[in-house]
Amino acid sequence: MREFSAGIIPFRIEGKSRKYLLLLSRLTVSQLWEFPKGQIEKGEDANAAAFREFREETGITDCEIISGYEKVLKYFYQRNGKLINKSVTYFLGKAGDGEVKLSRESKDFLWADVDAAAKKIRHKNIREMLLEADQFLNEIKA
Repeated sequence: MREFSAGIIPFRIEGKSRKYLLLLSRLTVSQLWEFPKGQIEKGEDANAAAFREFREETGITDCEIISGYEKVLKYFYQRNGKLINKSVTYFLGKAGDGEVKLSRESKDFLWADVDAAAKKIRHKNIREMLLEADQFLNEIKA
């Protein structure tokens, strides 16, 4: 079985520091900090799904996609005894000033600099993606 999802690696500039938004999933048994993401619905492209999921999961309606960065992560996981082949397309987004209002899918959130965020992220591929995205922002001076 295949699943296609999309998400945003959200960040803000606070003073001279770049902070990334992580959500603590309520849907997993073990603690899982991750970026807002969700399934691509029929009739949506990855970009539209990423925006929709970001708004639904954070309550923030303002997010500017940073052009030039797009990353697809592929992995397998088990759900109800079935092997799922998942593909998630991530975009990099500068979040507006809105206050985070969590959906039922998350139980907490945090804004953290790249080092603190990387320490919270359990999965190596997502941690590496964060570091790559941060380097990309450094290179374009965003």
